[in-house]
Amino acid sequence: MNHTATVHYVIKYYLTVRTDPIGVVTILGEGWYNKSTYVILEAPTVYEYSFEYWSIDGILQGTEINPIAIHMNAPHTAIAHYVKITNYTLTIIAGDGGTADPPPGNYTYTINATVQVRAIPYSDYIFDHWELDNVGSTNPYSLLMDKNHVLKAVFSPAAAGWFVPDWFWWLLLLLVLIFLLLLILLYLRRRRKKTEEAFRSGWTAWYYCYDLRKNRRM
Repeated sequence: MNHTATVHYVIKYYLTVRTDPIGVVTILGEGWYNKSTYVILEAPTVYEYSFEYWSIDGILQGTEINPIAIHMNAPHTAIAHYVKITNYTLTIIAGDGGTADPPPGNYTYTINATVQVRAIPYSDYIFDHWELDNVGSTNPYSLLMDKNHVLKAVFSPAAAGWFVPDWFWWLLLLLVLIFLLLLILLYLRRRRKKTEEAFRSGWTAWYYCYDLRKNRRM
């Protein structure tokens, strides 16, 4: 009995996946794929490195495009390009009612630097908490620059209470000085009056036979 055998071939292409620098991280997806298959590759986050772009067969595919789809119409080499991070940016924000030290703004620090930030409330406000991964209300706050951070100081109105302006204490001091001066003058006046009365009626007046009250000799 005669038979006919038909052989079916499937065209496959090999996808090579690398990183630049080499060995920064292992990216899954390398291997054989059927012709016209679309392969999705994603560059993961790598500590102390920042992803820049994908290149396919040496051709830039656009900055920060991640993940990327590769059409397997031929053998391809996909390379995920990373750059070593040496600095991180700290953005400091202060809400209504206060400021911070360093003042609000953007600051660049070397990787793994420890940065201390102090919240400074305005008058009639108190520091409430920081907004950064639920860091709480420690003040000042020491921040490890292990990535880019945005740190916000949140303030709230202070509890109502007696408010004494600064000028009040100067006025109080002036009033105390005036009161002491009046006491001194009153004391000197009374002492002088007693001295005159003693002279009129004492031994000195008797010795001179002089009656000061009548202003004549006896």
